[in-house]
Amino acid sequence: MTFVAHGEYATAERRGGNAVVLRAALQLHCQRLFRAETARSFDEWRTRARLLRSAMLLTSGHTVTQAALLVGYQSLSAFITAYRKAFGITPGQSRDTESRR
Repeated sequence: MTFVAHGEYATAERRGGNAVVLRAALQLHCQRLFRAETARSFDEWRTRARLLRSAMLLTSGHTVTQAALLVGYQSLSAFITAYRKAFGITPGQSRDTESRR
């Protein structure tokens, strides 16, 4: 452990604190810009993009589990719940409907 004079430590601590505040302000600014452009939060947009990609995978013959894993869901039940909320049907129903065409 290196000894640092009290004044030097306080200055370094302030600099670190300012960086944290600046990063938080920048993050908030980016979130506001993103919402202004897309009318969605980044998380909402990302979820929608993942679900749209999973719908394409399902129509191309992937299983529900494969589609969920390929778009980044670790929990099959969370994927099914999100899919149903977004599209009004389960991914299995979506896949079955598409396979009949």
